[in-house]
Parts: sequence; C-alpha cells; structure tokens
Amino acid sequence: MLVYSVKGGKLNAKLWMPQIEASGEFKYIIVDGKYVELKGGRGVILSAISVTEEGKRAVLDITLSVEEDAMAYWRLLVEVWKKSSFVLVVADGIKILDRAISLAELYVARQGCLIHLKRRKTKEEREALDAIISSAENGEIKHETCSRLLSCLSALKKL
Repeated sequence: MLVYSVKGGKLNAKLWMPQIEASGEFKYIIVDGKYVELKGGRGVILSAISVTEEGKRAVLDITLSVEEDAMAYWRLLVEVWKKSSFVLVVADGIKILDRAISLAELYVARQGCLIHLKRRKTKEEREALDAIISSAENGEIKHETCSRLLSCLSALKKL
C-alpha cells in the first residue's frame, strides 16, 4: 500500500503498512476513524486498540479506507477477530459500526464512547450521565438495563 505525504511539498513519503503483532488476549476493543489528507483526496484511517490486563495499550490493527463505511469497519473487525475474540466494542455513535458487527456475525456487546457522548451534551446532561454511571458502579442499576451506555461495566474495573 502506497501513501503519499501532501504536506511535504515535493516530498513524497513511501510508506508500507506494517504487520501488527499485538500479543496477549484482548477482550475489549476501541475502534475509531481519523480522516487524513492523501494525494488525490481524503481517506480515513480506521484503528482498533485495546489494553492488556496489565494496563498496557496495544494497537491491534489499522486499515486505510476511502470512507468510514460498513465494509471498511467489517474488514477491520474481522482482522481483529482473527487475532483475538473480543467481547466488547467501544466506539463513538456511528450506526455504521452496528451494521459491520452484524455483517461479520459477531455476537459482542457494544458500548458507546462516553467521552464522545459527553461532548455533545449540556452540563446538566453530563452530570446526569455521571450519576447514572456512578449508580451502576455502586450496583444500584444493572448494566444490562442500558447496554449501550453501561456495557463497559462488564469489564474489569481497572481496564
């Protein structure tokens, strides 16, 4: 795969996609996309990251796509699944990811990214969200009652 730098003027950097070898068992993954400028247009780098039980971050896989669509996320999820059979996917609010999970026939929990969710809310809504999460952490609310918001509580607390 060839990628050219658009910010370097005459500098065209030739980059090869490395094989990513993350070791360990990863049960919880975070996926997200970052739009980048490429020669001839825009693209999006989709990444899947996780954390080990020791708290060490790991990039599980990345892929470059023309857009953030279901097929691009499907390819990413399938490649990550080959390496580690995860049980929870954390992502921002994109509905495309739900379609990709269905296409890949993965039976995993889905958690909306709380940071992305809080960014779009008022102060009062953020405080209410914090209260809900706190109640769930204290066992007053079961995380199954609101899986998109509280699925992360099924993971080890330190993660």
